[in-house]
Amino acid sequence: MVTPRRVAAWLGVEQHQEKTLYSQPKPGLVYRLAWTESGGTLLPVEVALLEGSGELILTGSLGEVMKESAQTRPSAGVAITTALLSAARGVAVHPGHTMTGEITLTGRILPVGGIKEKVLAAHRNPFIHVLLPEGNRKDIEELPREVRSAITFLFSETIQDALVLLFPPAS
Repeated sequence: MVTPRRVAAWLGVEQHQEKTLYSQPKPGLVYRLAWTESGGTLLPVEVALLEGSGELILTGSLGEVMKESAQTRPSAGVAITTALLSAARGVAVHPGHTMTGEITLTGRILPVGGIKEKVLAAHRNPFIHVLLPEGNRKDIEELPREVRSAITFLFSETIQDALVLLFPPAS
């Protein structure tokens, strides 16, 4: 019989353990859905507000697209904008939410690619609420029925509407 204990005995000590997903929501932390060559994945986007000159400092191994998205502040992606607002307000997004989408200079959320892979990553982790651009609504039909029924999809055309869905009401 295969048990976790026997697997550990057979394979030895786990060589690398990466825990990027936090179990509790935190202000300034959101999860972004991303497409990679090996499928969809969840990436934490963390923002910390520090004393200083107001300079944006990017850390970690960010790809060129993510760097560009963060540095062109009006056109930052949904996740970056949400993380910035979360840190500034000191309020975490609703638990179990993840997101994808790019924002235009006027606040519209544009459809993105890789929806099937991204949503499957959310389902594996498990995130039960996925915010997608309204333009990606049609892509949900490509998903297996059990994934569609396990996830609540939130669709938005603007960042303003997305933020209302992602944050608890102001008190």
